[in-house]
Amino acid sequence: MNAQINVTLQSATAAHAANLVAMQKEAFKRLYDQYHDAGSPYLRGTDEIMRWLERPACKVFLILADGEPVGGMAAWEQNGQPGTCYLARIFIRPAWQNKGIARRAILLCEAQFPDASRWTLDFPVDQIANRRCYEKAGYLDTGETRQQSGGRITLALFEKHVDNIRFESEDARRKRIYPVLIRPYNPAWPEWYAAEKANLERLIGPDDIHRISHIGSTAVPGLSAKPTIDMLLEINPGTDIGTLMARFPVPPYICLDEAALTLPTPAPHLMFLKGYLPDGFAEQVYHIHVRYPGDWDEPVFRDYLIAHPETAAEYATLKASLLQRFEHDRDGYTQAKTAFIREATARARQQML
Repeated sequence: MNAQINVTLQSATAAHAANLVAMQKEAFKRLYDQYHDAGSPYLRGTDEIMRWLERPACKVFLILADGEPVGGMAAWEQNGQPGTCYLARIFIRPAWQNKGIARRAILLCEAQFPDASRWTLDFPVDQIANRRCYEKAGYLDTGETRQQSGGRITLALFEKHVDNIRFESEDARRKRIYPVLIRPYNPAWPEWYAAEKANLERLIGPDDIHRISHIGSTAVPGLSAKPTIDMLLEINPGTDIGTLMARFPVPPYICLDEAALTLPTPAPHLMFLKGYLPDGFAEQVYHIHVRYPGDWDEPVFRDYLIAHPETAAEYATLKASLLQRFEHDRDGYTQAKTAFIREATARARQQML
């Protein structure tokens, strides 16, 4: 779990410049190899760090994870814009990336500028991991871009209004940190399903399981999808629901029963989530839909998409278009797909007659 890593900041001095540059080179090598940008931080030296340290409005930090230096960052108040600060640089050594460290470092850095009401930053628009990190920290896409390196790099401009985040509702926070994500098909998805299926069989035991199925778009080879493994867990009618719920440890599982579900589900009105961390999604996310045995539509729809690539392509196009409207409204996204799914499922069932 990412939460067990203790992330702190240490104010940098001239004595730290060489270490910061070494970590910066390590962190930015991948981007430099991709863009070959003459202005890349990969090519910068200690002279830049020293200039930052001499600026009165600039603060430079080492990022520590469990006391070990793993990266650095710099931020300053924008000239002529009181209350507006710019996150100029943040980098994490590759071995420590994707652990939630950058997001927490950003929040710690913001606390060092208590008078700031607005923060800005920019990054290459095609770096999806950066986007997710900044969104989890409360930054929003302004929709504006600017060109760098003679137009070879397009930077996305993000901003954060501190007062808006400070008074953010819990519902708004959940929508922000758990957005709708669409990813190209990942060949590892069937392996994730198989591993979780074996885990469920171990947790529940064979007596209460009728069948476990891989459903949803991740079960259709080649189809882009939310990187969430949807599973249909059909339990035997005599299963004690209270006992079943107790078999799912918390964490990592989150149990949604009828009172907590935002959309209706068939009996027994139960669903388990896995992979929802306090600051966003884990690498592997699961939705486990619990039902009694039946002739359910989801496997029928899955098989129809597999057998009809043209319909799968239409579905992919629909999802991509809906993402623009429902990125932070998962229920709205699900409901907007319903008509297409019902129509395709009806065709599938007609062919089964």
